[in-house]
Amino acid sequence: MTNKRRHTFSVFRAQEQYIDELLAAQDRELNELRKEPEEQTEHPDYQKRAQFAQEEMTFREKLQLIGGAVGAGLVIAGVFLAAFALLILFCIHVWFA
Repeated sequence: MTNKRRHTFSVFRAQEQYIDELLAAQDRELNELRKEPEEQTEHPDYQKRAQFAQEEMTFREKLQLIGGAVGAGLVIAGVFLAAFALLILFCIHVWFA
C-alpha cells in the first residue's frame, strides 16, 4: 500500500515538474516577445520582420495583397457553394427519390 501512495505522489510530482517547466518556457518566450525588434537577435528572421515592418508598401503591392485576399475568399466561398449545390442535388435525386 505504501508503494501505491509513493507512486501516486511521484505522478503528482512529475505533473508539477512538467507544469513548472511549461510555465518557465512560456515566461522565456514572453520575455523574448516583449523585446523590441532590434533587440531580438536570437532568431534571424526577426531582423527580416522588423525591416519589412518598417518599409512602406507601394500602392501596387497593397492592391496585390488586397486582390489576393479577396481572391482567396472567393475561392473558399465557391467551394462552399459547390458543396451546397451538390448536397441539394444529392437530396433531390438520391435521398428523396
